Amino acid sequence: MRFLTCEPLGVSESQAASSSSPSPSTWTDEADQFFEAPEAWLKREYGGTGGLPWPSHLVYFSSLHRDISALLVQSGYKMCGSFFHTHFPEGRVGASVLVSCR
Repeated sequence: MRFLTCEPLGVSESQAASSSSPSPSTWTDEADQFFEAPEAWLKREYGGTGGLPWPSHLVYFSSLHRDISALLVQSGYKMCGSFFHTHFPEGRVGASVLVSCR
């Protein structure tokens, strides 16, 4: 099982392009990097050579479905579960938690 982490990793790609010397206030974590470009992050983490194998299940908020659904289908996943999360989603959180299976 693997979860996105929150320890500081450095600056995001967009911040690195606009900053000559990054300070701790501009650092980003793995979750920030994922939500900045979810499909690109998944391809980099699981799709490339030397990357991790695709997991049997992916669990994510419904707010991400539109951004990653084509990649998931292409990678052999299908929707296998949906669970209520909140009536009032805020920020990156969706109203439901979705599960896709291979």
